[in-house]
Amino acid sequence: MIRDCETKDIPSIIEMSREFWKHTIYKAEPLQDDAVQAMTEKCMDDGLCLVLDINGSVEGFVCGVKGPLLANFDVVAGTELAWWVNEEFRNTGGGLKLLREIEKSAKREGVKYWSMAYMESSMPESIKTIYDSMGYKINESLYTKVLQ
Repeated sequence: MIRDCETKDIPSIIEMSREFWKHTIYKAEPLQDDAVQAMTEKCMDDGLCLVLDINGSVEGFVCGVKGPLLANFDVVAGTELAWWVNEEFRNTGGGLKLLREIEKSAKREGVKYWSMAYMESSMPESIKTIYDSMGYKINESLYTKVLQ
């Protein structure tokens, strides 16, 4: 079942974020539980935080934020910050359900443009296929450089 994230779900999101973090370029930085909690609460406040609940256990989540476009305050854009499903529940349809439902949530929140990211280090071809099939178009590419 896909449902809105609740405060009681934050410990599960923190644990899943630990796994997610291992796949990012930022993995050398320590994951701070309070930072994950604050960002999850921000996403909840924006109405953009959902969980995959399987028999009372949170096994996946998607969260994002929203704000105005740079050049037009009348248009709201949103972006996913994290989309994760625990490995044992991948390929069950739960991840796709999360994606479809976050789109609905974003639309309800007045978001016109919704962006999803993919990481080169975490199933990029599968994710690209999903995005293509759901009508996403490449808009920007993000390159990251460590400066310090």
